[in-house]
Amino acid sequence: MMKKQTSDVIPPISNSTGDNLSSLSQSMQALGIEEGRTLFNVIDSDVLGYICIFLTGLELCLLRRVCKASLTIVDQYMHRVFSVDRILSRFFTPEEIIELRRIQAETDFVISGSAAVQFFERISYPNSDLDLYIDEQQMEKLALFMEKSGYAFKKTPSQPDNILTVLQQRDTWVTISGEEQDEYGWDGQSIMTVLSFEKQLPTGHIRKVQAIVSTCEVIATVLAFHSTVVMNIITYQSAISFFPVSSFHRYHTIVTASNEKVEACLDKYRARGWKEIRPWPTSSIPLHQECMKGMARRTTDRWCWTIPLPPLKGCTVARNPGACWYISPLFKMHCGEREPPIFQEAAFRDYDYKYGNSNDYDNDDYPW
Repeated sequence: MMKKQTSDVIPPISNSTGDNLSSLSQSMQALGIEEGRTLFNVIDSDVLGYICIFLTGLELCLLRRVCKASLTIVDQYMHRVFSVDRILSRFFTPEEIIELRRIQAETDFVISGSAAVQFFERISYPNSDLDLYIDEQQMEKLALFMEKSGYAFKKTPSQPDNILTVLQQRDTWVTISGEEQDEYGWDGQSIMTVLSFEKQLPTGHIRKVQAIVSTCEVIATVLAFHSTVVMNIITYQSAISFFPVSSFHRYHTIVTASNEKVEACLDKYRARGWKEIRPWPTSSIPLHQECMKGMARRTTDRWCWTIPLPPLKGCTVARNPGACWYISPLFKMHCGEREPPIFQEAAFRDYDYKYGNSNDYDNDDYPW
């Protein structure tokens, strides 16, 4: 898929959505388009639907505000491309996807890592894994589902051969290996263990699913990643990007830790087109508003990009506690009872992941 525009060619975001729409109106007048006519009297709707492919998430949300016709076309496009089934279909059959989502609603695990990046970026990375972040008390349901779906447990040298034995013997859940640390820059403090499952397809390709068992709230684990591009989650109810303008409009990933393992992690995203930003005093690049130091953030705030997902009929949804976190002057985000690499204090409250808290969507600068 063709790479969307980067920050080198995107003009700075104006102070308000009204400025963007005013600029569009002035451009149409300059082209001789009569006042009162919409963009869709001039551009065929099918053409505009194709143009959507090349727009960033922020640009899509701005376009859907132009008029009722643009709202309809962009919504149809987003419904088609922002599909969790598209991400899961590489690993499971349609029937298995339904069952997995029911388990997700019951156990409250989240999908993150490169799978969530692919969801928001509308792209597919060949041979990428599927990472599921889950609480230790809910792991058995997921493990039984994986075996039922034809996946085999792949032990590490420190783990027993049988997944049921692993689940029964918590003393075997040791600090993650060095290879797993390199994946997202973990140091093991927020991860209890990683359970890997693999399945060989008839084509000979291997599909790999990792269940990452967290020692704290799973969102705190996600916010302990090496940089902001991978700080996204997919819950049963919605997909949420915590730093959408930086990650999927400007294609910046803000580094939140600094060591040799982190540099190895960042190589993959450099190759995919992201530019790392190091927000320490030596950095000459200003951070975007969603990353302002001293800001308190939460999973349902206006700075997040939240995309609701279609519910399953008759599926009971657990009430999910949302996370709050604080961006310190050194861009360390404080969150979680334990102390993962960039978190130091608890800030979890009774917010929902559910899309649509109206109090959080009153700022025109962020049209999510």
